[in-house]
Amino acid sequence: MGSHFTIRPFASIDEFKECVRFQEETWGKGFSERVAIAILKVSQRLGGIAAGAYDGLDPQAIPQITTEMPIRPDGPYGIGKAFGEAAGRHYSDRYGMSVICLRIGTVNRENNPLASVRQFATLCTHRDIAQLVRLCLEARDLGFEIFYGVSDNTWRFWDIEHARKRVGYAPEDDAESWRAEFEAEQG
Repeated sequence: MGSHFTIRPFASIDEFKECVRFQEETWGKGFSERVAIAILKVSQRLGGIAAGAYDGLDPQAIPQITTEMPIRPDGPYGIGKAFGEAAGRHYSDRYGMSVICLRIGTVNRENNPLASVRQFATLCTHRDIAQLVRLCLEARDLGFEIFYGVSDNTWRFWDIEHARKRVGYAPEDDAESWRAEFEAEQG
């Protein structure tokens, strides 16, 4: 049987202090000597909420959310992920280590966007996420970076140009290749 975890607010200042101590123990002094590159899976839920209908829209006219834009967590989960990015920035600056935060879109067992129309924008296929992680691990001296992990979807609203420039990310998949199957299932 696997481990079970619960995400909840801190019940006391002592719990908060224990969390900070754990972060220091995890990231702190000596970590950069043991680990050349740290990859932190954060969340796409730092960029705010994006939803709506696609009908009549030009996918090329959709503004892209970049990693340079201010974060806008959409709730407690996103706030926790923002804390993780801030911790990564701190330890990168303090210890000179490479910390790469990946804001990963939808990765699912089925490896397709058929569960929801939103996934036509957010899907990151197994092949594309594997490529991005491999490129991040092979890169050297990146310092602190944030990249969006999403396939090259027609309806993508997260910008991947920064990852293209910094590590050569070239996603191969587009969720649109499943559109006919999705529409057939919708009836």
